[in-house]
Amino acid sequence: MSPTDGNVQEKRNKNIIRSFIEEIFNEHNLSSIEKYFGKTFMEDSPHAGRRGEEFKQFLTDFFDAFPDMHTTIEHIVTGYNLVMVFLKGSGTHKGEFRRVKPTNKKIRIKSALSKLELN
Repeated sequence: MSPTDGNVQEKRNKNIIRSFIEEIFNEHNLSSIEKYFGKTFMEDSPHAGRRGEEFKQFLTDFFDAFPDMHTTIEHIVTGYNLVMVFLKGSGTHKGEFRRVKPTNKKIRIKSALSKLELN
């Protein structure tokens, strides 16, 4: 792959990640998960489950508890088909989450998604 091809691929991957964050984490449109991962994807998170439906359920519960959750991309690092994205989010704890009763307090979260392999 030429350097120009790599730059085009990296730009495409950044756009996919931006779209994913907006649709899933900001619009809370969980039906879009399959658009990005397919129906049989596996998540590798001890908090969000391993299978697609477990991930959807985790996010459903999370967005029910933090209905105003909004996520911002701080940095995106790409290298051909690999992407790492650094995120920060905030929301208000309005519903029960993992047996924790609502506090009505604002939360702030920083996280990173890594080893995203895009084709």
